[in-house]
Amino acid sequence: MGNNKPMKSSVQLLNLLTLFAVYWLISLVALSRPYLPIDETRYVSVAWEMWQQHQFWVPHMNGAPYSDKPPLLFWLIHLGWTLFGVNDAWPKLISPLAALLAQFHLFRIAHRLGGSDYAWRATFVLAAMLLWVAYSGALMFDVLLTACVLGAIAPLVSADSPLSRRQWLIAGVWLGLGLLTKGPTALVSWGVIVLTAPYWRGRVAPVWWKGVGLALALAVLMLLAWALPAAWLGGDAFARQLFWGQTADRLSQAMDHARPWYWYFPLLPVLLFPAWTWPPLWPRHRWRERLERFAGCWALGTLAFFILISAKQIHYLMPLLPALALLAARELPQSDRQPPRLWGFGLGWSLLALAGLVLNVTGSPLLRDGIDPLGALLLLAVALGSLAIRLHSPMAMLRAMALCNALAWVVAIHVMLGPLWSAYDVSAPSQVIKDWQTRSGAVAIADMDYQATFGFAGRLTAPLQEIKSEKVADWSQRHPNGLIVSKVSEAADIPEGAQAFRYRGRWLVLREARNLLKQSTTL
Repeated sequence: MGNNKPMKSSVQLLNLLTLFAVYWLISLVALSRPYLPIDETRYVSVAWEMWQQHQFWVPHMNGAPYSDKPPLLFWLIHLGWTLFGVNDAWPKLISPLAALLAQFHLFRIAHRLGGSDYAWRATFVLAAMLLWVAYSGALMFDVLLTACVLGAIAPLVSADSPLSRRQWLIAGVWLGLGLLTKGPTALVSWGVIVLTAPYWRGRVAPVWWKGVGLALALAVLMLLAWALPAAWLGGDAFARQLFWGQTADRLSQAMDHARPWYWYFPLLPVLLFPAWTWPPLWPRHRWRERLERFAGCWALGTLAFFILISAKQIHYLMPLLPALALLAARELPQSDRQPPRLWGFGLGWSLLALAGLVLNVTGSPLLRDGIDPLGALLLLAVALGSLAIRLHSPMAMLRAMALCNALAWVVAIHVMLGPLWSAYDVSAPSQVIKDWQTRSGAVAIADMDYQATFGFAGRLTAPLQEIKSEKVADWSQRHPNGLIVSKVSEAADIPEGAQAFRYRGRWLVLREARNLLKQSTTL
């Protein structure tokens, strides 16, 4: 691996402080914005519903068992609420903390493959990827899944031959936590690595495959320890979806996320920005060494799997990013020769800032109101300022790129797009719904794909009724004191006497059933 001399303690400390600064900035963004519909509001509302019903085995959404995801993320939310009380902040910090855990596991993997210097390079390459930074501050499953998968991979790269039973058990525990995070998806990267071991590790003895079986058995037992009681408590329909429907649908019909096989390729330059724009990280080596074969099999095998299945979302690629970081870090020169400036970084963020300025003038009303031109100018200043950075070593420039990337992310999301988040904040309508349930009772959602959007924000204790638009009049007659929630596209379409809130480029309308009945009678 070239120069593996131990790094000075002062450099190690600087690396550590820089990494914590990156995740402090990511956490700042997460804490400064509301939970975003529909994913984040759904997951925190599922956790809230489980919490207030004291139902910790079966996730629930709007009163019905929720089979889409296993419970580990929800349990982690409950852990924080148990320690600190129910609050908005703790769930937003889970992904940044999971990202730090993932970075720790990646460091261990890279250290075993190439030494301390290489481990730090891989760590900062990952921190310099926009997809990783974006989802490290989002309340979703993929960063937590990646942390668990990396924990399961770390024992596999041990120099021990064969691996000890303890190492296989550690791999099995982390793999089991991955299954409890996002189900069988946790097996993809880990499975690719163990199956290609004869290529990247060399000849493997039969005891290797026994260890694989031991780790898999432990992981599956951990999943079943939750899934079997949950299936019994959740009923037949929940059990069917849990054990078959979700996985089979995602692999074949893909439900709502079916996309063509090439869908990821045009997105990769944006998702891997700015790391790929810096020439010292560009590929130059053939995959001849163990490290390169290991990371190459991991990256190509995982990408091939997600290309072949019909369900495609950008966050599905999260477990692929550490493999790409390992490959890119291998290319970073070890010499003291001064590296090039961050031209690609500066250009990319400058283009985003200029686009913000243009959309503030020419965009839709949502964009004009949602983009702060001063924030766009500040982002432009950060982007152009990065071009002045000229440090003495490739590692110092990589560290600077990761930190500047996190800073640009904060400015873009917290400042430039700060006004936009009001259109995604459901706190106000959720509170109206909560007050209405407390005073009058029934609340219905009309013609909306409702996924518990208002549950946690309003601390609701009863599910909302979902109805079709043609049933609104009948429902109103049965519930004259009720409240009906619906969406309209334009402000001109808001009914007289209704409460309206901006919501994702449209309007959320709350109408009293009695007023609707009066209007119908008048007509």
